[in-house]
Amino acid sequence: TGKRHFGIHDVSRAKPIKPILKKIMLGRSLAKKEEDLIANFLYLNAVMDQERDPEGVRDLLVRVTNISYRNNIRFLHNPNDFFKNPSFFSKILGEEHQKVKKARSKILKIRAYSLFDTKINPYTMHRWGTVMLCLKKLTEANMSLLSFMKSVRRANNIPNLIRNNNEYGLGNAIGYKATRLLIKWLIHTFGIIKGDDLLWGKNSYEIPLDSNVGGIFMRSGLLFLFATEDELWRSRCWIEQRNGRVNLSAQRLNNLRIKENSFIIDDLNEILRKWGVRKKNTMKSINAFILRLNKKGIDISVGELDDGFMYIGQNFCKNEVIPLCVKCPLSKICVANTAEPLLKSRYYCGAGRGVFY
Repeated sequence: TGKRHFGIHDVSRAKPIKPILKKIMLGRSLAKKEEDLIANFLYLNAVMDQERDPEGVRDLLVRVTNISYRNNIRFLHNPNDFFKNPSFFSKILGEEHQKVKKARSKILKIRAYSLFDTKINPYTMHRWGTVMLCLKKLTEANMSLLSFMKSVRRANNIPNLIRNNNEYGLGNAIGYKATRLLIKWLIHTFGIIKGDDLLWGKNSYEIPLDSNVGGIFMRSGLLFLFATEDELWRSRCWIEQRNGRVNLSAQRLNNLRIKENSFIIDDLNEILRKWGVRKKNTMKSINAFILRLNKKGIDISVGELDDGFMYIGQNFCKNEVIPLCVKCPLSKICVANTAEPLLKSRYYCGAGRGVFY
């Protein structure tokens, strides 16, 4: 499904990077400055993308970027331009957010729409300012964002690097899901980073874990390849609600340890050795599963799998409405549809709060 429905991240309306995107579509090589420019843009996009409406976030970023460049404030090329004009960015973010809110509220049919997790001034400095300060310091140290990320041995180390590095880390301005989404964009969506499959290539990073992934991961039955219902229950990764529904914590589920007698253990150990880590948790088992499929001649990548999760989650397997199981590509093999209807009615996927089911 992911192969048939490539997860296009359409930022073509952003004028500073539009020529670069055309070259990518035509399969042409990019200059180093072009790679750095689109990486800077996607970095800021990933930090902003932690709110509940990715399309609205993308629209807001494109609007503010275009207005800034029309005013010759080239912040993606020169991060100092941001710090010379903080009032400008605060003003434009507020004004353009109102336009995005008006359009997206009608589409999503909600009144209380906001992409800001706080007031406009702290939002400007926390979400945008931390990114621009990181890029400014990297520039002053004669580094780019890409060279900084490539300073680690493998792509799966990037989340810890850009969150926790003493000099350039963003801390809680970016979550692990957003860091992995950035890696996916750079490797899978736009092909900016290329390399060995397990170190810098198609199977070098963990899937960005959000509510779409979590929902289909359990409902389809894929989760039960790696953990039994009893193990899930004993893991205490769930919260029972008053209405009888159950939320599963994404982080706790991800921390669920894969047993040594698992069918996937040899492939998992191969990946862990390559990555230089020990923790045998659930989401890394997806990488091991992909590796096993690749060895059998089935060409699939983490990015394609995530594209499939997203396509099904956004179009069929929804939480707020009755899932459209009849039309879903997984309908004949989905556990929730064929054997366990409680996975559709009782186990709830809470978007935007770090929990699913």
